[in-house]
Amino acid sequence: MKFHRPLDKVFPEDVYHPERALRYDRLPDLASDRRKIGGCCVLRIRLALHPKLAGRKLLALSDLHFNGREADYRKIAALRDFVIAEKCDGILLAGDGIGEAATLDAFPAAFAELTREVSFAAASPGNWEQCKTWISLETWRELYRQAGFDYLVNEGKNYDGLFIAGCADLHLGIPRAVPVPEDAGGAILLAHSADAVVYLDDADALKKYRLAVTGHFHGGQVKMPFLPPFFLPSWYGTRFASGFFRRQGLPLEMTVLRGAGELSFPRRFNCPREIALIELI
Repeated sequence: MKFHRPLDKVFPEDVYHPERALRYDRLPDLASDRRKIGGCCVLRIRLALHPKLAGRKLLALSDLHFNGREADYRKIAALRDFVIAEKCDGILLAGDGIGEAATLDAFPAAFAELTREVSFAAASPGNWEQCKTWISLETWRELYRQAGFDYLVNEGKNYDGLFIAGCADLHLGIPRAVPVPEDAGGAILLAHSADAVVYLDDADALKKYRLAVTGHFHGGQVKMPFLPPFFLPSWYGTRFASGFFRRQGLPLEMTVLRGAGELSFPRRFNCPREIALIELI
């Protein structure tokens, strides 16, 4: 079922692939910590990659929507304390780290407080970045560099054997699959939405990836008990609202995070914010 008929001109013409979406089976919900970090539930993902990568920990998040509010700074401080306590090696941000353009000047220094605690941080664009067409890709790279992130748009980087790739968002961008180097001990894909992963899933494009980290949908943000969300900005209805999925025939798994924040509608109901701690084993 297509929800974006009025926005066809915003997306690539061949974005809709229901036969590919059906390759992803929903798995049972992941274990979650009882604690909340900055108002976010913490999912735990255990990922088996090359033995040389075992023991590393990664904080994964999406949709923080930093807008310079006091609550945003408190959330970043809580995430920093969590990264220190868990001794995380890296941070993965699957799009929408920022909100309104008016607060971009404050973004680098705020996020640098978080990223300076890890060995590396990688980010991919979301719709809140991609749709600000008056801001060049070079400017985004510099802003994220100052914030401590490698800004990956249809490209990847090897972090001591762990290959992280980020793709463009479907909003006014065309995602491209990045080949995984032969010497990589494991590969993780950052995509702002599950729809982008489905779009990339052509032929053997994703066969060497082990995990895709996505967000965008906020889990629906408002959800009545026992009912699906009212609406998702997805080509596939509520199929990928949130949760953990496995791609049939490949070792690829995908987590769809509910996001660490919200902006357009600043309330949630029965759909708490969410981050993930990825433990490599």
